[in-house]
Amino acid sequence: MKRTTRMIAPALVGIAALLGGCAAETGAPAPTTTTSPAPPGLVGALSRVKATHEGAAYVEYGDLAALRGYDVDRFKTVAHVGLSDLAPRGAKIADVTGFDPTAADTVLRVGQPPKWAGVLRMKVPVDAVNGKFEGLGAQREDGGGGTTWTTAKDNAVDLAGPFGSLGVMAAFNQVRVTPDGLFHAPSAETLGWFTAPGDLTLDRHPAVGPLARCLGDVVVAVIANPLGRLPVAAGVRVVDGVATDVLCGGAAGVDRVRDNVAAVAARPGAPAGIADAAVEADRDDLVRVVVPTGDGPVGRTVRMITTGDAASLFG
Repeated sequence: MKRTTRMIAPALVGIAALLGGCAAETGAPAPTTTTSPAPPGLVGALSRVKATHEGAAYVEYGDLAALRGYDVDRFKTVAHVGLSDLAPRGAKIADVTGFDPTAADTVLRVGQPPKWAGVLRMKVPVDAVNGKFEGLGAQREDGGGGTTWTTAKDNAVDLAGPFGSLGVMAAFNQVRVTPDGLFHAPSAETLGWFTAPGDLTLDRHPAVGPLARCLGDVVVAVIANPLGRLPVAAGVRVVDGVATDVLCGGAAGVDRVRDNVAAVAARPGAPAGIADAAVEADRDDLVRVVVPTGDGPVGRTVRMITTGDAASLFG
């Protein structure tokens, strides 16, 4: 291992966010680069992330390569799922780091501040990116097929530093650079969810895994699994150019969910297409709601996750 000792000055920030599920571990195991093939799509992405109760609280996934091939106006609601606050700052981040998050092929973000982490799967110009972080005075550690950079103390925010001034706060406190992906997190612990996932991964989490499989082959997904509340998931499928919005949840049976969907459809301002939604049983005692989009906007079910309307369908 080779180490340098320079580090950018930090300032502390944090809001607790956690969810019952699998127990989290502290500390950061020695990082490795995952080169073994994983299944494609959402479930495959989750199979490469350690299952922790914090990480399972909230998941965003986006197949940006696929989204770039679709109508911009129709898909604008979901265009940045998985990127969050990085999306509008892609070009500026590229100036500082040598990579543009919006150019990734797929993105995955798990957890909520301060315990979260993300990965940008893409072809990485390794030498250029490492050169940028070297120029920032970050601490370097080589090994396991990649390079890990520490730009600030765990969960710290340097508002005057290169990332604080961009408005991305602690997103790049820890960055692991590999030829096929960039992993980033506010702390070494949460970076380890990706770099040392172990055997118990998020695709095997008792709430997240079944919801991901219920959504199926999606180009974007949001899974919300908040403490003490009903876990739900939303996504967008595209088959032969036809997009449909999808919701998945448990608790209520098919008949109850069908009644709830009808009640929502009867309200003024109901989401377009909800009246024509198909309600069907899925394995693991889940119910799937498939909403046609026609020629209209895509991603209405994803929006329902953030408003809380999605959970009400399954209660």
